[in-house]
Amino acid sequence: MYANFVSSVDGVAAIANMHMSSALISGKEPSDRFVMALLRSVADAVIVGSGTLREHEGPWTAEHAFPGLAEEFERSRSDRSASSDPKLVVATARGELPLDHPALANALVATTSRGARQVSGQRSGPLDVIGLGNADQIDPALLVRALRDRGYRRILTEGGPAWMGSMLAASTIDELFLTVAPRLLGGADGHVPLSGDADLVDLDMRLLGVRASNDHLFLRYAAR
Repeated sequence: MYANFVSSVDGVAAIANMHMSSALISGKEPSDRFVMALLRSVADAVIVGSGTLREHEGPWTAEHAFPGLAEEFERSRSDRSASSDPKLVVATARGELPLDHPALANALVATTSRGARQVSGQRSGPLDVIGLGNADQIDPALLVRALRDRGYRRILTEGGPAWMGSMLAASTIDELFLTVAPRLLGGADGHVPLSGDADLVDLDMRLLGVRASNDHLFLRYAAR
């Protein structure tokens, strides 16, 4: 279970009410897009929150993130006998989704019992839904277990920060790939840190690797 995020030097991972703010933070750095593609290329499933789904058209594939290496990514999947793109998993506690989003056609929706009723009441066509109980919020550990039961071994999460915060708090992240972009964005209202507005997350991380491209840093951490 691994995560991929980009943040500014001062830890801003998203800007509220700004469409695709991660692109602003990263500066659309090609090496960051490559890392995103590489991590998607080995994933069996990619989890995003409903807010991230709204901000991006998708698809959540390696080729979409870095088209220049599309043939190499396809060959890599073939060498690993992984014939398909990663399964998109959308996490939404309340079931409030843009149901006309094209990526939902082949996605798996993870939600609560209440959210499942909301989705079934709005969408006319079939939708693959995992119900995760009657709680108000999704339990990340239950979701990971449900995905494992369906055969998804390598699971990547790309956001957003609120979902990331809940996964960190539940200690479900094994590794974190963090791009630090050379920007200072300050602490203005609406500047969201990596863990969203979650309660204090005190997770000890071990540094596995550091790389640099231009002025961007690429950090890889393991959760202890």
